[in-house]
Amino acid sequence: MLALPPPRALIYHGHLMPLRTEKSHGESKPEPHGVFAQASSFSRPRVSSMASIETLRQTWAEVLGIETSEFGDDDNFMDLGGDSFLGEVASYAADVDLGAFMNTNHDTCVETAGTIKSFWEVISKRPRNVNGITDGHEDAGNGAALVTPENSKASSDITPGLGAGELAPALERAGIAKDNVLRTAPVSSVQGNAPQSAHTENAPRDEMACADQGPVPPEFFLRHSLSGDMGPINYVYEVEGPELKEGLRHLTQLLEAKNPIFRTTIVDVGGDTQKFAQVLLAKCTPSWSYPPDLQSYIEGTMTWKFQLGAPAVQYALVVGDAALEGRSFFAICLHHTHCDAFSRFLLGKEMLQILRSPSNYARADNPQRPWFGDFVRHLHKMALDVDVSGSWDNYMRGADVANIHLPDQALVNGELDGVVTDTLPVPSTHPCRGHNGDVPRNPTHVVLAAWAMALAKPSGLRDVVFGLCRHGRSSSSLPDVRRVMGPLVNAVPFRMSVERREEPVTGLLQRVQDEIATTGKWEQGFAPGIFPSADGRPWVQSLINLKSALHGATGTCAADDGSTPAITKMLPRADLDMYEFKGPWAVMLLIRQHRDIFEVSMHYQSPLVGRERAEALFGDFKRFMEALTNADRKSVGDMLE
Repeated sequence: MLALPPPRALIYHGHLMPLRTEKSHGESKPEPHGVFAQASSFSRPRVSSMASIETLRQTWAEVLGIETSEFGDDDNFMDLGGDSFLGEVASYAADVDLGAFMNTNHDTCVETAGTIKSFWEVISKRPRNVNGITDGHEDAGNGAALVTPENSKASSDITPGLGAGELAPALERAGIAKDNVLRTAPVSSVQGNAPQSAHTENAPRDEMACADQGPVPPEFFLRHSLSGDMGPINYVYEVEGPELKEGLRHLTQLLEAKNPIFRTTIVDVGGDTQKFAQVLLAKCTPSWSYPPDLQSYIEGTMTWKFQLGAPAVQYALVVGDAALEGRSFFAICLHHTHCDAFSRFLLGKEMLQILRSPSNYARADNPQRPWFGDFVRHLHKMALDVDVSGSWDNYMRGADVANIHLPDQALVNGELDGVVTDTLPVPSTHPCRGHNGDVPRNPTHVVLAAWAMALAKPSGLRDVVFGLCRHGRSSSSLPDVRRVMGPLVNAVPFRMSVERREEPVTGLLQRVQDEIATTGKWEQGFAPGIFPSADGRPWVQSLINLKSALHGATGTCAADDGSTPAITKMLPRADLDMYEFKGPWAVMLLIRQHRDIFEVSMHYQSPLVGRERAEALFGDFKRFMEALTNADRKSVGDMLE
């Protein structure tokens, strides 16, 4: 997903402990109701093409906050910056009648469905990324082992979804020498790959592009990175030392040797169909820059476009930043196709090892991290994306997501312009007595249960659903999956019933734990109901992002020979990252876990919530956190009264 999203990027970052319950949320599809019923019965009067174009101009003017006169006659509206969620929905919902999905504050956009239809016709010619099907007999391999040029095959027969002869021309176009290629893999659904339909497995390749592919996810990373709508993420460190340039170059060389994601690039192998593959290289040459100040550098990176075939990482060293008390800073700049917030944690661990003993870190018996591409190949072998989407679709069947505001008030391009903050004690992890014996009181379980109850109390609902950022590393089927560095973080639904008033608190926490464990197998893949989608369904109205601070992150380098190290201090400075909050949710609950406290920020859309309601919701959450931490003998009903 989570460092918070960068400017103009409607994406998620972050991580949370693994995720579902013992019960099914319904097998039969309910009759259309609410937004579904409206969408199915929406009429489509005709409008003139000029009116459609003017409506489109007005819509994007509102999105971008500019006057319609600032648009040129040749402007391609889908290439403009601004609200990426609206862009991603439009890009992948061509020729679909959205109906009541467009219930936003854009009155001009929803006045007729014919206008909406014209909107889709404008953007329907944009190419869509389609990868091929999975080879069910292919061995994903052990990601912990490095594949050498001698035993690797840089050809399409080892990569699911690539036809014969597709990869070699792509490598040539990207200027990548074949003998520098160690391994190839498809891109994941999170990076930018549409879900694959099971029934297309034997379809001819010329038919696969138009085959029914089920729900199509927003291609957050690749699509928006290529267009420049989403800049990379910067991991910033305050550094000191007598030889910073030399020391940091040595440090990054060691990082690249032991972390395959640093040597991974993405190439276009599909031409007009825009089919992509990721390639692991034996060597790469990331660029270095030496800007005079940190702020201008980071602001500049926010407009960078992803370059296919180029290294995904770049480095910068700022020496003596006058705006920051003359301090020096080192920045690792990675595109979102290659990292997530958990990557920052893993990268910090690697750098600490290097600072403590570069020679020990470089030893051959110190294994490098598993390659993210092997993890993607493993996912292709285990399940098709469309199967994962179907599982989440069934999970959400019958759910009422409207626990904060009415469904027709949802704002696709809403700003999270309000915030309430506080610090809370981290719940102790002592066991509590439940229906299955001793139940560990995991802080994550307490947070999820408290938020579910905070939503249930004012809404009157007893079947509560919200969004959850998960770290994507719960699968036990791939060795060492928790060491994989890459974009594994995903946003998925979390659904919890609080119907039984007599249920003890311990029972509720146990069910949260069951919910988390059971849905772990679905955490990789597109989950409908989290973001606006083309089928008109409502999406969750709140999202939780829980992340852990990197404990003991300050490191000092002790040279192996006892000499003065080139780097004497390296301190993570996440506070210097520049982000703004955008998203379609009424509320985003951000929680950073330190050793003994939670640093909590509840961001909200003030047109939907308002300050008074936001403070009341936040107050309920805090009270439920405290009550769930200590109320071993209380019932759920007692707490909701």
